Amino acid sequence: MKLFAHVQLHDAAAVEQSLDYLRAHRKDSLGTLEVALLATGHDEEAAQLLIARLADPRERHEALLAVQEYDTGLLPPWWQALQHRWDDLLRRSDVQEAVARVGRVAHYHVNRENH
Repeated sequence: MKLFAHVQLHDAAAVEQSLDYLRAHRKDSLGTLEVALLATGHDEEAAQLLIARLADPRERHEALLAVQEYDTGLLPPWWQALQHRWDDLLRRSDVQEAVARVGRVAHYHVNRENH
């Protein structure tokens, strides 16, 4: 996603342009918008979007898949920072309550040696 490059290059104008595009096309991929919001420090908006996805029966399945804990292995530093932001989002009480209303979170070990 171009947005990630703009964030890493500290190109604020391009970041906002990319966010505007993703917001305008939010129905194409709400999950992509959610990650973009986190990557750009819009944590509150990301949390509200995740909560809305969990409440929507049409979006719930994908949102519940996203909140599960998967072993990530080694990630580049920038992705590690994004993962920490995601973890912080999932620890929010409002997000935890939204998840608890419709499902649960489990941890999954992915065996990458067989792939």
